[in-house]
Amino acid sequence: MKKAVVLEALDSLDDEFEAEEFIERIFFIEKIEKGLLDAKEGRVISYEEAKRRFADR
Repeated sequence: MKKAVVLEALDSLDDEFEAEEFIERIFFIEKIEKGLLDAKEGRVISYEEAKRRFADR
């Protein structure tokens, strides 16, 4: 994660905020970035495959 992304997330908060809110926002951004990287690198499955995997449970 880039420092600029963290600073942008921090700037989007009110002047007074709970640390937990900031941490949750950073984790959310990190998950999105990871998902985008996975998609870019082909580490994805089709919708049909996902349905099949959940149906097998």
